[in-house]
Amino acid sequence: MRTSSPRCDRCGRKARYIQRYSGNSYCGRCFTENLVRRVRREIRRGHLLRSGKRVVFAVSGGKDSIACLDIVHPIAAERRKEMSVVCIDEGVGDYRARGIEIAREAARSRGLEFHLFSFKEEIGEGIDSILNLAGTKEVSCTYCGVLRRWLLNRVAGELGADVMVTGHTLDDEAQSALLNLIRGDPARIARSGPEYVVSDPRFVPRVKPLRRIPCRETLLYDLFRGLDFHIEKCPYAKYDMRNEIRRFLNGLEEGRPTSKSSLLSSMDRISLRLNRTYGDVELKACSICGQPTGGEMCKACRLLKSVDLLRDA
Repeated sequence: MRTSSPRCDRCGRKARYIQRYSGNSYCGRCFTENLVRRVRREIRRGHLLRSGKRVVFAVSGGKDSIACLDIVHPIAAERRKEMSVVCIDEGVGDYRARGIEIAREAARSRGLEFHLFSFKEEIGEGIDSILNLAGTKEVSCTYCGVLRRWLLNRVAGELGADVMVTGHTLDDEAQSALLNLIRGDPARIARSGPEYVVSDPRFVPRVKPLRRIPCRETLLYDLFRGLDFHIEKCPYAKYDMRNEIRRFLNGLEEGRPTSKSSLLSSMDRISLRLNRTYGDVELKACSICGQPTGGEMCKACRLLKSVDLLRDA
């Protein structure tokens, strides 16, 4: 006996996605509308766009940052924010080229300024050369992640941004939460949350409107909306400890579809407690680059010094 196809719980059309953690079925249109409502609620609940007038979107051209730009841009426009897009070329062969063009077009189609910065121009070498100097690829994600965040904060400040919007998803946040626990990093846990804020004017607040949205849903959003995005994986990703964390959490989620969300909610509560001790650390300017740091030299400059690429301020 033939069974009927599942129908959208909202409108009755043929369902294209069954949301396991809620049990709801959606057609493409109702799914995208629901996801936008959830992001709006996250922005409203966390007051994520309350700071100042200028908003910078960090866009790589990947599925998450493209979905974030598409959803948050009209919300920020309603609030009359001045917006621009920043993209970072880390110098990983030709891996980033396609993503850069997608990010550039995403900005152009929305009438936004597009700013491209590269490790090569701003640091002196791309990540490929930096890893050659380091003598190992095992540290690729450490160097790339630290230097990318350092550069994003610097250029966002130079552009006069009051807030920087990133496309971090539930998967990213749950992985980071577990990594911070494993590494025993209470200070970073204390600063985690929907808005990464350090009480120092040299830090541009980073907000994550998609932090409760699973990455599979940002992919579906892009597909249902017909958005172009870069899908290739970074060739250095295989060296990242996140791969093991990702596999573990995905396996957990397969049997318990609310695992990632529950982990993130628990970490948010822990973060609030730890914030009393670690959240408001007195910072000073890095002796080399002037960026805020807890010591004499920021981590980015320490890494650059280790490969003899340190530039004096």
